[in-house]
Amino acid sequence: MFFSWLKRRRRDKLKSRPFPPQWKEFVEKHLWQYRALNGDERKKLENSIAILFAEKNWEGCNDLELNDLSKVAVAAQVGLLTLGLGEEYFDNVMSVLIYPSAYRAESQVATGGVVMATQSDRLGEAWYRGPVILSLPDVFEGASGPNHARNLVFHEFAHQLDMLNSSVADGIPPMESSDQAEAWISNFRRAYQQQVHDCQTGHRPLVDRYGATNEAEFFAVLTEAFFQTPKPLSTHDPDLYDVLRTYYRQDPLRWAH
Repeated sequence: MFFSWLKRRRRDKLKSRPFPPQWKEFVEKHLWQYRALNGDERKKLENSIAILFAEKNWEGCNDLELNDLSKVAVAAQVGLLTLGLGEEYFDNVMSVLIYPSAYRAESQVATGGVVMATQSDRLGEAWYRGPVILSLPDVFEGASGPNHARNLVFHEFAHQLDMLNSSVADGIPPMESSDQAEAWISNFRRAYQQQVHDCQTGHRPLVDRYGATNEAEFFAVLTEAFFQTPKPLSTHDPDLYDVLRTYYRQDPLRWAH
């Protein structure tokens, strides 16, 4: 209880400070959805940026010298993602690791009863109660415009939202009610099965083909499309768009005109 009080007090103090003018100018220029936000939403976004900036351990990797505006670029997109989700600052994410480009990471693959270590190129990762890892060029690319429904920050932090109710991402983030959960599961699983079918049969899928990997990746890719290119998503699957809108408590169609 005492630590919660201290955290609230610290956050209230951060919210009360003037938002740095250079940060505001940067967000106005680099976050393409910003112009569609109203005054209250912009204030909440600024609060989120200030809190995320102060509370996370930011690390530049592979000799990257990480400046404040690069941190703001990440925090602004996280703040937009959670704009309708109340006071969500991802307390379980202690560190954000940022690379100057795609990086190589080791993973283990089981084949015929033998576990083999392999390496692959990656743009980002999200770990349960661990860091979020991001490629800096992709951070900026996703913030600058719709970017063909790709946004690395939205993708990796969608995984973190997914894991708020479990150590394993499964495409079902915490819901407010059983009715909301029922609508989510029904529409989400129907759409995922269609995504897999379309990819297997050579048809154009609803979202990026990577979404057919598993249900966790489908949720992350859907989140990218919801915030980056909402019009096609709402046109081709209005019921799925509606459960996303209900979950995120935002309607990105207003900034897609």
